[in-house]
Amino acid sequence: MLSAQGGVEIETVAETDPGTIAKIWIDPVDGLSESVARGWVEAAKLNPDHATDGGRHPAEALPGLHRG
Repeated sequence: MLSAQGGVEIETVAETDPGTIAKIWIDPVDGLSESVARGWVEAAKLNPDHATDGGRHPAEALPGLHRG
């Protein structure tokens, strides 16, 4: 689950504004590809220009990202 609303009170966000939550299923064998992560960031309506990891796209900052 990913939301621009934040994650601390994600249950509350899910109840009050479920459309702001982007959900994906990650295959435990294949992992998370960069293209899926980028789509997830876009679906959650996050601004990729606000990445906090050296100016990279948030999808690129995810640890253990399987590029595919």
